[in-house]
Amino acid sequence: SIDMNIKFFKKKIILLKNSTYHGHLTSIDKVTYYVREYEKALSMFKTGLIDFIPFYDALQAKEIESAGWKIEKRGQNIVWLLALNNNKKPFNDENFRKALYYGIDQKKYMSLFGNKDSLANGYLPYGVLGSVSPSNEARFNLELAKGYLSRSKYRGETIVLDLPEAIYKAASQKEFFEDQFRKIGISTTVKIQDFSKIWAEQIV
Repeated sequence: SIDMNIKFFKKKIILLKNSTYHGHLTSIDKVTYYVREYEKALSMFKTGLIDFIPFYDALQAKEIESAGWKIEKRGQNIVWLLALNNNKKPFNDENFRKALYYGIDQKKYMSLFGNKDSLANGYLPYGVLGSVSPSNEARFNLELAKGYLSRSKYRGETIVLDLPEAIYKAASQKEFFEDQFRKIGISTTVKIQDFSKIWAEQIV
């Protein structure tokens, strides 16, 4: 029920309150995201210019604590998903999407994270309005996946999968997806990307 206008600048993204929005108006007038200012983030935080740092290393943590702040460690509900653009080939082919659906070994993927996770039936964290109860029933079936691929319009073109460089075990995930797509019969290039740059380009 909150709508905000977005303005993009070279090193920051500003969200401005939309005073003409038909629904409930937010009490926040402006939110500023600083893009790729990692080196300056700590000094900006200490001087009060910013209110939140999403990532910091061990040395920065010590500096924060030595300045009198207390760092609280809490759990975080993170959802990993494989996002596809269904408006583009070959993802607009239902049989191709089914090949991906059955051809990725979810349990093997979860082993990268120490098997501490559960399979989801959607991208919303369980408990959030609209989410579906999680399931531990893996749907992996390589032969079924190959069958769907053979019935699709896919003809060997290479697809590109982008992984954020900040993702947990990015190199291991790259190897995993390259191996999984190869077994299905899909030519794939997996790139580890700086997603802050990609998002900035998309906003423009």
